[in-house]
Amino acid sequence: MALSGRLLRRIAGVLQARLPEAQLEEVPDPRQQRGRRWKRLSVLVRITVVAILSGRKSFAEAEALTAEMALPMR
Repeated sequence: MALSGRLLRRIAGVLQARLPEAQLEEVPDPRQQRGRRWKRLSVLVRITVVAILSGRKSFAEAEALTAEMALPMR
């Protein structure tokens, strides 16, 4: 079950305020340079966290969530 837009915005606001504490930019990226669709691992992890908290169950649903988000939320 997906969350309402209002609740999703509230979750995103909390994450925007608190995710920097997780220092995701410091996580080493094990991926090879070739074939990277997402440039930074920290962006991929952030999207995954937001998707899980909003009830998405797959990376395809997480990607669809980013398409649904307004540009400032992305």
